[in-house]
Amino acid sequence: MPLRTPGLSMAEHSARLQARVLDAFALLLGERTYESLTMAHIASRAGIGRTAIYHHYTDKASVAVAYVQGETARYLAALEEELASCDDAVARLRGYLALHLVDRDAWILGRSVVDVLPPGAREEILSELAAEDAALRGVLLDVSTTGHLALDVDSAAVLVRSCLAGRGVPADVLERFLLRGLGLPCPDDPANEAAMAAGAAGPSRGTAAAPLSAPRA
Repeated sequence: MPLRTPGLSMAEHSARLQARVLDAFALLLGERTYESLTMAHIASRAGIGRTAIYHHYTDKASVAVAYVQGETARYLAALEEELASCDDAVARLRGYLALHLVDRDAWILGRSVVDVLPPGAREEILSELAAEDAALRGVLLDVSTTGHLALDVDSAAVLVRSCLAGRGVPADVLERFLLRGLGLPCPDDPANEAAMAAGAAGPSRGTAAAPLSAPRA
């Protein structure tokens, strides 16, 4: 096991080592597939011995579970703070999207791991996944009560999750695409100024929606 840093308790030393392991795991996931990873790869990138890593994690699945749990906890705390600062339902949705788009790589990595985890490990993070999904549905449900959401909540959730899972599209383009797909005005898009003014008075009937064009990668 690595020598403990002078002045740190055993608990503090363990926490730092585990953080290094999880950081190494995230970096490696950006370079190769989860299936090709080994504990030796993770230990080497973290700068610790292969024996030391087993004092904290039994296998790479346990590392993946810890990574997803940690990222989810961090995300939910940041989301709660972001939503509390927003004045209305549409602003909260924009805040939700902005939070994801700023750090979408971490979210994509976490979700990609879930699909390849063994059943036992996947069950350990079901509550985290449910909490993420509930947060999105809650935001969309608030928007739906305003009468401006063009889709039902379930369909809107699928659209948002699918778009956020992609890479290669600039964040501002993806945000505008999603807001238009959901039938909502985007304040940063000059073409929507009239729609925003009309939206403040409530949804109008008989008005055709602008054609939706998919963003180009």
